[in-house]
Amino acid sequence: MEKSQKSAPHKIKAVVTDLDGTLLRSADSSVSYRDLESLKYLGENGIVRIAATGRAIASVKRAFPAEFPLDYLVFSNGNGTMYLSKNELFASHHLPRTDVRHIVRELSRFGADFHVRGIVPQCHTFLYKRQSKFNSDFEHLLERYSDDCTELTDETQLGEASRVICFSEDAQDVVRIGALFPDFDIIRATSPINHKTIWVEIYPRGINKGTAVAALCGKLGIDSSEIAGLGNDYNDIHFLDLVGFPHLVSNAPNELKQRYTALLMSNNESAFTEMLLNLKIL
Repeated sequence: MEKSQKSAPHKIKAVVTDLDGTLLRSADSSVSYRDLESLKYLGENGIVRIAATGRAIASVKRAFPAEFPLDYLVFSNGNGTMYLSKNELFASHHLPRTDVRHIVRELSRFGADFHVRGIVPQCHTFLYKRQSKFNSDFEHLLERYSDDCTELTDETQLGEASRVICFSEDAQDVVRIGALFPDFDIIRATSPINHKTIWVEIYPRGINKGTAVAALCGKLGIDSSEIAGLGNDYNDIHFLDLVGFPHLVSNAPNELKQRYTALLMSNNESAFTEMLLNLKIL
């Protein structure tokens, strides 16, 4: 792809994309050749490339080589931000121990299966509590991260945490759990593993992908009207509401397609490149 000599229309200075179900293909979490070339093109033309994901830092680093063409990473749904080329932590947040203990007590009474995630940068590690007979997504994560997790049996194990994640098959649990914690941010996400389990995530007030992208772009001197964004799920709402040009891949929930521009392509069909073509950036 040749470098353009003309500036992008709409004065777009940054592009934000989610990873799972958006930039990454479903079968193997790879990035299509077209989308990879498009990311390189953005960098060559001075457009900032930001990934905003629910993944922890360790999970992203396992998926991408160090030289992957991204500039900044918003991880754990806005819990932290990294300057990738410098491997430099830009910002991070956490729940204090008193809040963590309060959350755990309430979720234990509620009967939820949940993780208490470690603070940044160890936000892939977790304490877990299993309260249902079987939860496929929950069990899968225990197996995958067997070296990074410990069963929660006593409150003395609890310290600060980056977030608490509940796993449910019932969409109404988003409302029920949210009602238990009015002083925290509740973020809904669809499992990137089985694509049906609902993750109900509990964060400090004001922590989400949107606030993280806003803080980052504010530091970079980029106005929200100069940003294009691509997402696929409920945890992308905050940054899609922020950016001037919000888009969804075709595999996004129909409910969200009523709010944002829906593309014709899915995450498996280079939807990222389709967005750039529609905006006449390519």
